[in-house]
Amino acid sequence: MLRLEWRLPRSCEILIPFTDTADILASYFPGRSVHVLDLESSQRNVWMLLRALPYGKPNVRSYLIAYIRTTNPQLVITLQDNFAPLWHLHGHIGNSKVALIQNGIRTSRPETMPNGKNSPKGNPKVDYYFCFNSLIVPVLEERLSANFVRIGSFRNNHATRIIHTSTDSVAYISTYRTDVPHTTKIATSPLGNHVTYGEVLSHRVVVVKTLIEYCERAGLHLRILGKDPDHMKEAEFYTSQLGTNSFQFLPRFPGSFQYEACDTAKFVISTSSTLGLESLARGNRTAILNADSRILSQPEHHFGWPGNLPSEGAFWSTSVTKDRVIAVLDFLNTASCTEWNDLREQYLPYLPVFDGGNTQLIQTLSHLGARTPVELR
Repeated sequence: MLRLEWRLPRSCEILIPFTDTADILASYFPGRSVHVLDLESSQRNVWMLLRALPYGKPNVRSYLIAYIRTTNPQLVITLQDNFAPLWHLHGHIGNSKVALIQNGIRTSRPETMPNGKNSPKGNPKVDYYFCFNSLIVPVLEERLSANFVRIGSFRNNHATRIIHTSTDSVAYISTYRTDVPHTTKIATSPLGNHVTYGEVLSHRVVVVKTLIEYCERAGLHLRILGKDPDHMKEAEFYTSQLGTNSFQFLPRFPGSFQYEACDTAKFVISTSSTLGLESLARGNRTAILNADSRILSQPEHHFGWPGNLPSEGAFWSTSVTKDRVIAVLDFLNTASCTEWNDLREQYLPYLPVFDGGNTQLIQTLSHLGARTPVELR
């Protein structure tokens, strides 16, 4: 049910649409008046709804335009970079600048990124787009106009890296979604075909089962890094698949992102997660065992996309057979520090940049008040 707010919003210097990571983002603008606009909730401001009427259909885009024109911020900045209305504010919000920060893996698939220049609205444009690396820029340029700045993952850069301390702990990054029925259909290529979420999930469970067997033989302890807000239901799923005594479940609570758990593991396993790429960017021994590109017939799920890497590598695989998974795990478990560092360095262009403290973002937006947060000084 829609909840109405009657107080007219005050002007601000920095406007952050969406609450996700808003507190961290606000800390980069100390001394500035920052307002967070909660677009996820059902609450809307009556005056903004009325002022939105001249700007087209009564939707989020017209509401955003009215809100920005009323509060008149110097900068609108958010990590919800694939939220389509933000791409179509230019020319309607006066001198306010719009900055988007890449928040996850982006492909040309419509479910991960709006159609942009191919959309009927046309001419999508923002002032700044802070993206993972140089390889993704040509893909983004096909969809909108922007000043593209390569900074890596904002949240990853904000979290201070911890040097590995564990010799017997392995981390698996969960991707389980408690709100998605296992019967949900996922489109594949060619168009018209599909697989279910349960089928995709089953390939990931195969990896975890092999991982458990490997850990038992090698004397390693498995920790599953939770992701879903309903961490009780998420943990129950893994217990039903793996048993109660084979792993430790670490829930992800609001405001936590599991970077420390990746840093302190001997090695990390990712089956389909941005956190896996972030872990690699941080220098952690990390395997990308992702069969999605093969199951869904979509090469964009391939490790290294939009670059062109082989299907198999020393620390990645599109096959989840037991032999292939064990081969990758053996490499991570036995490679020397020199071997790992030398190999990882060869693939840095395919990873998000790691810019500790987000110095590139601060430098780019310094004229709008961006500064190093107090907790990072």
